[in-house]
Amino acid sequence: MSREHDLDQRAAPAAARSSPIEHYDREAIQVHEYDPEAPAVARRVIELIAVACPGAAAEHVGSSAVSGLAGKGIVDLLLPTPAQDVAEVAEALDTTTAAVNSALQRARAQLAELAPVEDELAEPGDAGRRQLLDRYAAAFERADQAALLQLLTDDVVVEMPPYLTWLDGRDAFARFLLARRSAVPDPWRMLPTRANGQPALAAYLRGDDGAHHAHSIQVFTVTRSGVSRLVAFLDPALFATFGLPPTVAARPRR
Repeated sequence: MSREHDLDQRAAPAAARSSPIEHYDREAIQVHEYDPEAPAVARRVIELIAVACPGAAAEHVGSSAVSGLAGKGIVDLLLPTPAQDVAEVAEALDTTTAAVNSALQRARAQLAELAPVEDELAEPGDAGRRQLLDRYAAAFERADQAALLQLLTDDVVVEMPPYLTWLDGRDAFARFLLARRSAVPDPWRMLPTRANGQPALAAYLRGDDGAHHAHSIQVFTVTRSGVSRLVAFLDPALFATFGLPPTVAARPRR
């Protein structure tokens, strides 16, 4: 099942990007959109923990560990608690150790359902994943929609900040591409890059002058099954941050 959310073609106002809710003690907190950088941050911190505390099995948990899920904007890590500390927790909460252990068991069961499969995580520098992105770029440049869609998972999610467009599923993305197919020859150029520790592509759109101009930085979550998430940052100003040129010359005619 696929869904398509093309709510507005204007930049999302601040109120749409984060909505306040009330905590039990009436202190306002903010719920933020999913940050695709969170998994890379968690991996780096877990590596540091492993060096500082050998044997400590840190685990990325919480909303930031679930692709696409909004949350507090905090990267949560779970560390095993020694058995003797459970008694201290029970005393602090004025409850029993059995109740604390029961709550921990329920939490672990929920985390096991929500946590991403380790084998599905994209690791920077993986040649196979880079090759898949190269195939994606080639298909995108030659407007080969069939070849491009084959590289996506069925439940792929596509976002295009700062716009509110949200495409949920391969079929929704296919309809989006079909409605925006360009009649201009050689409309796109794609250059490989990396962002947030993930493989990415810099997209250049052909202008009236025949050159290709900075359009978007597209960040991919790549799994063994294909591209599961694409976040296209439609901000040409980002290209300078990545050390990318603002324009790319048109290909010579054959």
